[in-house]
Amino acid sequence: MDSKDLKYIFKKNMAQEKNQYPQKLITSTLGLHTNFLKNSIINYKTTLPKGKKRRVIHVLRKDKSEIAIITEVAYPTNAQIGKWLVNDKFKTEKHLQNFNISTPNSQIYDNKDLSLAKIETFKKSNQNVVIKPLISTQSKGVILNVSEDTFEQSWKQSLLEGNVSKGKMLVQNYIEGFEARATIIHGQLVSIMLRIPPYIIGDGKNSVQKLIENKNIAREKCGYMKKLPIKLNNTIINFLNSQNISVNYVPSQGEYVLLSSISNVSAGGAELMNITNLVSKNIKELPLKALATIPGLYTGGVDIMMKSFEDVNPIILEINSFPGLSNATYPTYGAGTNPSKIYYESLVTIDQYTNKTKNKYNFKDELDYLSDYLSYIQLKQEMLKKNYRSLISIL
Repeated sequence: MDSKDLKYIFKKNMAQEKNQYPQKLITSTLGLHTNFLKNSIINYKTTLPKGKKRRVIHVLRKDKSEIAIITEVAYPTNAQIGKWLVNDKFKTEKHLQNFNISTPNSQIYDNKDLSLAKIETFKKSNQNVVIKPLISTQSKGVILNVSEDTFEQSWKQSLLEGNVSKGKMLVQNYIEGFEARATIIHGQLVSIMLRIPPYIIGDGKNSVQKLIENKNIAREKCGYMKKLPIKLNNTIINFLNSQNISVNYVPSQGEYVLLSSISNVSAGGAELMNITNLVSKNIKELPLKALATIPGLYTGGVDIMMKSFEDVNPIILEINSFPGLSNATYPTYGAGTNPSKIYYESLVTIDQYTNKTKNKYNFKDELDYLSDYLSYIQLKQEMLKKNYRSLISIL
């Protein structure tokens, strides 16, 4: 993302009032799950397995028999084979390409092959690239817009931030545009949340540093953003320097200044915008198709890169089999959703439909849950049938 993308996004978004959330806020996925279940009609219990530090949730039928066990790192309706595939970014990328789904083009290297990676990367092109660990979470170790001059420094930074001591590294083409996370639950597109990297808007009076301080003070009023302030660190300073901007620069009135190209919320300073109803039908359908190509995955987070809300060729960056739900719950702009409600009610609805349960729970949206789930299964069958030989070779 760059400053012109920021201007485009805020011009297109009509709801520019920031949401404010209570100071005491539940943000962990299991916390959100438990908070919903406490106020629902669904029977459940929590236990602490022997030798474990985190409790698990047992979802129960009306007769108290068990439907599923939910842990901190897995949804039981997702199969292990799908989780294994998406955990490897390189395999996922090649797999999606076999289904004619656009992705970055990556090369894989051992973490010690810095010199080889640099030579091969810039042998045929001087275009900037992205460096990241093959296996990572929360965008740790992802370094964007890397030039030939900054390649070695960025490689070492990626190793350090991604905590890569033995694993592989990916080098891929740098894609312009902005990134969003599509959350899909049992085949239902719950939301598409745009992740906006840290930025400030000039007032013609204050320096970049002062504007960051003022914005962090404003974030203190919101229970969600308070926990994730903008951190004026070397990453931001180096990013500003790459644009010939210092922390003492005074932006003009209304001038957008991007502070980082990393849009991961946990890194601090980012904002979230619900763009589900702003994007085209094509962009809404793409994450469903991408997830449908992964065997055994019915719930996931799909990261999309687009150049506009009507982009005819959006790019799938990666797929996560256990998406955090707080982003979909607490957007900075636009309406939030209740993914925990959707997950548990659809989980129970599907179980009751599959087992033809007589003494069942009744939910207002159960027909929608079933319709989305069955449509997704049909889509999954169609996608996998088209390219089952490729699937076998990847697996």
